[in-house]
Amino acid sequence: MNYLKVSEFINSTDEMPFLLGAFFGRYQFSNDNKFIYTLSTYKASKKLSADENDKFYLASKDEYLKRLNLQSELPWHKNENKNIKNAEFIFILENDLNLTPSKFYSKLYIKILSSDFISNKAEMEAKKKFTRAFFELRGSIDTSRPLLAKDYFYNNVSELKRISLFFDNIGISINVLNINFRDLQEQFISGENKRNTQLRVNLYWYLSQLGLINPYKARIVKKIYNIDYNDSNNGVYTFECQIPEFSNNSFADRVNFYASRILNQDLTQRDIDNLRKELNFDDNVNQDFKRDMNIINVVRFQTKDECAACKNIYDIKDRSFALRKHPQRWYTEIHHFVSVGKEKQLDVIENLTKLCPTCHRALGKGKTNPDYQKELISNIIDANPNNFEFACLIFESNNKEEIIQKVYENLK
Repeated sequence: MNYLKVSEFINSTDEMPFLLGAFFGRYQFSNDNKFIYTLSTYKASKKLSADENDKFYLASKDEYLKRLNLQSELPWHKNENKNIKNAEFIFILENDLNLTPSKFYSKLYIKILSSDFISNKAEMEAKKKFTRAFFELRGSIDTSRPLLAKDYFYNNVSELKRISLFFDNIGISINVLNINFRDLQEQFISGENKRNTQLRVNLYWYLSQLGLINPYKARIVKKIYNIDYNDSNNGVYTFECQIPEFSNNSFADRVNFYASRILNQDLTQRDIDNLRKELNFDDNVNQDFKRDMNIINVVRFQTKDECAACKNIYDIKDRSFALRKHPQRWYTEIHHFVSVGKEKQLDVIENLTKLCPTCHRALGKGKTNPDYQKELISNIIDANPNNFEFACLIFESNNKEEIIQKVYENLK
């Protein structure tokens, strides 16, 4: 099989934004150094039923390959090389320049920075192709909170900080990103599970701004987050969803801290303990976890401003107040239908509901008459079927009265 030569790839005057994004996201060398390849995973998800997977998973692979080729404008191939692990599809370059990994990265980075689409604000579609290839080819949909997450590989500080290209040149807001380093986690330190660092992007931002090219991921999003999609003419599944507001995050600070204090450092146990304290790592599994603000903001900004417990009795205007920064919106509080306590797995969208401040206070344990609390719980069930379905799974019952009693008993 004839492959595109590295010299042709690097020296071509063609833009090739999708391939540049794919290799910038991750590249690997063959054992004999003769080839350099980038890859796309295509893993089945347990979030779809066995019947759905049987009908859709295998059939969707051919469609995905077509979309890869449409985006890249050069042919990808199904992976038939047993030495290349965890790859369904690959694009291979022939290393005719005998480049080392560091030399290839340098030439790749220079080619990206010198490409017209990087500096040209009008080249939005090329920038989207570059970004899709970087994030989506090896990214996975987080079904517990709205994130697209990918393993983030780097060999040195310059590769670690390559994500800065997106907010310096592509135009992505730093606030839609977060990064999860594992080096100081107990399982990583002990060697029990040395998981890779994860780079994560807000899923609602990604869907509304870029869409997906992967039909299987689009199906997962539709089922888990109940967001439908359209198939555009350019091979992209487009989604209509509102982007939540973002507070400033510490993405750049975290990357700089990691690069200067952790990466390639010969840390003693005392150093690790001090760093964990400095970063406020939660070692005590008995402590309450911090609520996931991403999913809270999704519910806050993606749903109507109404109280699920009393909306059939009161207008929200009579139970709350207008927000100062958004006078067209009304203040509501986000409530866990099944109280979470210390159970982090209950901190998911399906378990969240909007309440007015009065009803939220009334649903604290012992705050008011039990019959009134059960009435509020019943109203929430009628207003939010997702809450009821979630509680049925947790308490292993489909009986409404039994669920009301269980939720009541579980109030915190």
